[in-house]
Amino acid sequence: MIVSVHLTIKTYHMSNKINTIESLAARLLAVEFKLAAQGSLNAPDAYATSIEELDRRLTAVEKVVFPEVAPDAPVEAVVAAIVAAPADEAPVAVEQVVALSPSADVPAAAEVVADVIAAQVAAEAPAAPEVAEVVSAAVAAVVNADPSVVQDPEALVAAITEAVADAPAIDDPKLAEAAAEAVSQIIETATGEAPKEDVAEQIAEAVEACPVEAAVADIVLAEPVAPSQVDTVVDSVVADSPSADVPAAAEVVSCVVESVVTAEAQNNPDVVAAVAAAVAAVVNADPETVQDPEAITAAIAEAVAEVTPPDSAAAQAAVAAAVAEVVAVATNVDEVAPEVQAQLAEAVAANPELDTLDERLTKVEEKVGLLGK
Repeated sequence: MIVSVHLTIKTYHMSNKINTIESLAARLLAVEFKLAAQGSLNAPDAYATSIEELDRRLTAVEKVVFPEVAPDAPVEAVVAAIVAAPADEAPVAVEQVVALSPSADVPAAAEVVADVIAAQVAAEAPAAPEVAEVVSAAVAAVVNADPSVVQDPEALVAAITEAVADAPAIDDPKLAEAAAEAVSQIIETATGEAPKEDVAEQIAEAVEACPVEAAVADIVLAEPVAPSQVDTVVDSVVADSPSADVPAAAEVVSCVVESVVTAEAQNNPDVVAAVAAAVAAVVNADPETVQDPEAITAAIAEAVAEVTPPDSAAAQAAVAAAVAEVVAVATNVDEVAPEVQAQLAEAVAANPELDTLDERLTKVEEKVGLLGK
């Protein structure tokens, strides 16, 4: 008998719009033509055909639309320019950045923002782009925060940590350590105190690529473990889970991990990445989430949405099917319902790089008056 589960994913919100290279290229071309008509940019002769080309051409447009000293320049772009600049050679004055902040008119909060920006202006640019992205995310979190948050050390630390967690994870341990140290320094500047040990650990975890995900990826790539070793391997992974000491939740996590430990080796890198993210989402979830079918399905979908998808529809379908198997085990069903399969397929198709480009392009469109056209 086939058992299905009918879930409505409440905590995972996918946009109704899936960004594609083609859709972003068409929007970008419209902006480029408008700027070319104004004499601000050379007219392009073709659509962008890759993420790299989209990024390059959008960057050129941003430099025209948002001069670095413009009062309405995106905070993220201004901060990134400061972070990338050599020490004491920032392209923007501290007070200009403060003027972009919601804290600008609240003296106590504005002082905190100014201190953080001034410290970054005086700092050398990070040598590694990965570190620069994390530093930019942390500084932008301070600039963008509500004044009440800026003046509340605990709330500000939480905002910085959340922003850093949303930045791309860093695989290299040394670079991850450098990024974590830089974020700790930003927190010390912003709050007047070095982060406590538990906060420092949270920052390190937020910056570094998930070790559970890496371990699971190795398992997915490997041949099935010998029956006598299955429990040992499963227990070693479950031991790192918040659910380890909650029997009912630990049983769910164990079943999910065992499903990949005993599966045939997977050599499709897209499937490996997505399944590793899905299983890691279960291992890393709190016990309450693990025991709630809706919540754990949402957590898996959200994790998979952060994985860059394959290009072809057929490859995406294969990834979605593999992720659906993880959801089925996690929710104790033989087959997930069609609506959940559709939501997982949408999560698989989501591309975080394209979503970031969409956000940048939307700001450009708002500036030049093309949004919604």
